[in-house]
Amino acid sequence: MRGDPVLGCLALAVAVALSCATGCGPADDETPAGGPENGEAPGNAGVPTNAGPLKNVVIICVNCFRKDRVGVYSRSGHTPHLDAFAESGSFVFANLVSPATWTRPCLYELLTARDFRKETVHVNAALQEDTVVVDPEAVLPEGFLGPRAMRAAGRSGHRFLWVYQRRLRDVLKLEPVRQLNPPFVLFVHVGTLHDPYATACDSADSDAARLADAPASVRDHYVRAIDTVSRAGRGDDEGIVPRMPFFVAAFGTDKGNAYRLARKHNVHLGWLVNEQALSAWRSTPTYGVEIDILRRLYEANVRAVDAEFAELLRFLEARGLLDTTIVAVMGDHGEHLMEHGWLQHWMPYEEVINPPLIVKVPGLLEKTVIIEDQVRTRDVLPTLLDLAGAAIAAPARTSMDGRSVAGLFKGERIDITAFSTADVQSYAIRRNDGWKLIWHQKTGKKELYNVKIDPGESKDMAGTRPDIQAVLEEELLLYLLHTHGGP
Repeated sequence: MRGDPVLGCLALAVAVALSCATGCGPADDETPAGGPENGEAPGNAGVPTNAGPLKNVVIICVNCFRKDRVGVYSRSGHTPHLDAFAESGSFVFANLVSPATWTRPCLYELLTARDFRKETVHVNAALQEDTVVVDPEAVLPEGFLGPRAMRAAGRSGHRFLWVYQRRLRDVLKLEPVRQLNPPFVLFVHVGTLHDPYATACDSADSDAARLADAPASVRDHYVRAIDTVSRAGRGDDEGIVPRMPFFVAAFGTDKGNAYRLARKHNVHLGWLVNEQALSAWRSTPTYGVEIDILRRLYEANVRAVDAEFAELLRFLEARGLLDTTIVAVMGDHGEHLMEHGWLQHWMPYEEVINPPLIVKVPGLLEKTVIIEDQVRTRDVLPTLLDLAGAAIAAPARTSMDGRSVAGLFKGERIDITAFSTADVQSYAIRRNDGWKLIWHQKTGKKELYNVKIDPGESKDMAGTRPDIQAVLEEELLLYLLHTHGGP
């Protein structure tokens, strides 16, 4: 999500996806989420479903979550609680691929199992933060689950609770969350890692970010600017405008005022950052210090998310729910920190479209299992429902583009090709064998990588493997024509 902390229609899509309070089809109209009637390969129906009581499901989706800042992937040291959770018996997905570089399409696919590019309404509705979804007919009128759907107790009367919070710790204070009765699904979208990384400017986190050694000029013009704007929610004081090539401190303010200030101070809004401005920034004497500050702030926020995740686990354990609850922690997408000359989340490079996904199913594992096969965001919910024993109503099954990959949890293999879109008209196709093509439509430039060999995408192989590149170009073009009527 870029420049707007309040999500749109995707939140409503989630309610429809899991809301059956108004009535669903009869029991004989259902199959398990991973059953063969869902168009799955036979291997994906191997995990028992609808046997015994339904498990609860908790999905913690962290905005802008980079995989390389999670210790179980990289030994980074920023996530001790999440690492302990993973190492106590979790499935760690090494190759989750996001469908887009910004939040709304990612959440739409996560919560509906549909290809967002086939839809025309996924950004039309609005939902205020801290509220429970109240309009399940807005996006998916057929409903998503059968009568065995899980529920979330609360004011809404629906069986699904959707919460958006900047801080995960605040979710645990909400009365509907504290009143959850099994079996339930709880989905929380956490905004702590979104720029301007203001969480780390809290007094308690500043020391953790180790910013004391930064020059005073950098603190004054960036760190304190973020802190002031974040707290005050305003950007009309020219003294707090950071001297950087983008106006990240305008996050959360009214856009008209932000545009005026950006023009006045000759800086770029975060959502208008361009390559020319970033190139100019890289040539300034303070660039090294400033990008180091950004990375420190981001990492301090990762530590904050990790600590609050531990609070969530204690919350579930204190209520006797941990042993009956599937917990999934993931990113909607990642974040650039100047690896490829970009900030925020604009281009379909790995740091943006390959976020973490860690799933723990109670009683299933005692150690970490790494899942190397590639999966898509749209496959996550059908998989979790399959594992929980839930059933998907027949009308919804026919509209789903995602699939349960629960067979992976039994050691089976899958081969899925994934596509990603950037809202600056750049596209990527990523194959299960690691080959990936990026096409920048505006410039015509094409980049070719094998991310299994070169996960940092440091060596562009475009033109060196015409056999691979031609196949990927054809597949990408067919995808664009099929889902969007052309690029």
